[in-house]
Amino acid sequence: MAADVAPIGGSGGANYVVKWVAFDEPFDEPPIIICTARDSYTDSFNVTTKHVQTTGFDVIVRRQDSATSWGAFIEVHWLAIQP
Repeated sequence: MAADVAPIGGSGGANYVVKWVAFDEPFDEPPIIICTARDSYTDSFNVTTKHVQTTGFDVIVRRQDSATSWGAFIEVHWLAIQP
């Protein structure tokens, strides 16, 4: 099992951000990922993953309450569990 916080930051003008998150130690097989976004405002975000591998995964953060970008500093809290 592994857990951490991935700093995402602002979106740089886009309404979504994709960021690679690397594990400190590789898993034996691709893990199950649980994650959620956190910011200091009342914005709403959707967090999904793709390309889950033994060494890390892509996290995709998309703003849900507006079609615009965001300037707030977003963090993604994640948990990886060996299946």
